[in-house]
Amino acid sequence: PEKEEEIMTAAQKLWNRGMREGEQKGEVLGRRRGRREGRQEGRQLGLQQGLQASTLGIARKMLQDDLPGEQISKWTGLDLAQIDKIRGGL
Repeated sequence: PEKEEEIMTAAQKLWNRGMREGEQKGEVLGRRRGRREGRQEGRQLGLQQGLQASTLGIARKMLQDDLPGEQISKWTGLDLAQIDKIRGGL
């Protein structure tokens, strides 16, 4: 019985150690994945914001050249309400 208890205690210690190591590895992998996904989302968001800023800048220039809202909408993809809002800010 005493030998069995020693074996069970040793087995429990090994199991606990394995669990701790597994949790640590899982945390490291999870952080790496999270950072990778965060960078990807950040790049995507930055590209979208840059494209939007560029589109708005083009629309402003077109308005300054007195082009009709329908033509600006056709070439920028902005709707007329957005164009009117930009016009109000000039």
